[in-house]
Amino acid sequence: MEFKDKIYYSKILLAAIVSIFCNLLTILAYFLGFGHAQAIGVAFGWGILIPYYFLLNWKLTDKQIEEIGGKKKIFMEGIGGYITFWVSIWALSYTFLHYVLWPDYYVPEILGNPFFANAPYYITSLLILVISFSLSSTSSFLSRKMMDIKRLKRYSLEIKKFKDLEKEVKETGNKKAAIKLKRKQKYIEKITRTVMWQRFKPMLLFFVPFTILFIFLNATFKETTCAMFPFNIKDIPLLNTFIRSPAGVWVPFGLPLVYVGWYMVSSFGFNTLIQKLLGLRFEQ
Repeated sequence: MEFKDKIYYSKILLAAIVSIFCNLLTILAYFLGFGHAQAIGVAFGWGILIPYYFLLNWKLTDKQIEEIGGKKKIFMEGIGGYITFWVSIWALSYTFLHYVLWPDYYVPEILGNPFFANAPYYITSLLILVISFSLSSTSSFLSRKMMDIKRLKRYSLEIKKFKDLEKEVKETGNKKAAIKLKRKQKYIEKITRTVMWQRFKPMLLFFVPFTILFIFLNATFKETTCAMFPFNIKDIPLLNTFIRSPAGVWVPFGLPLVYVGWYMVSSFGFNTLIQKLLGLRFEQ
């Protein structure tokens, strides 16, 4: 396993640990009565990346840092996976925690009727999580079958080296390197188109059936409360378009989510990890 992969998976592990810490904050807030536990959790989740970055810089040798791609790469590697996995795991666990700590709110008069009559609301959360995970896994497995992974990795590495050389030429004005760039320009353009097409092919296959299925499921679950998001994001542009609560529903210490919001949260969290495990995410 390459060092950058180790960094990626270490950040996934860190995300799981941070989500546990965030839930512990909620439990402490419940029993001790202090406020803003979720806000503290968000701040901690972002803030922990800074000391973790310095820890990695301290632990890795100069050769390892160079192999990864520099100190900036240490910070950026896996940060998207960290954020999405952290939020997804936190939201999933918080859905159960909120139900345990504040069960009085889980009644039809407040949250509306559950999707399954006389069943706990979190059953719907688990069902959508299974659907999301199944669709992500299926699309990723089929994508792997459709793509020549070894060739794409080789092409991506060549493209990366070309871009690094291009950056070097701009910074140093190395004429010899500039000639080398010019010779490889058409070849790089060709393999770049190949990589883009290979990545685009699975999308052509899945887009229509997945869109139809998504519309069907959205119409099925409608405004049912499907999960409990740990903090309110109603005022965040773009995100509040998708991650929203059922109309007229409000509870303290959480944001109830409808199907679309919970599907997106769970899908983003696990999709990047599944693709990484299957070797579908490679550097370019």
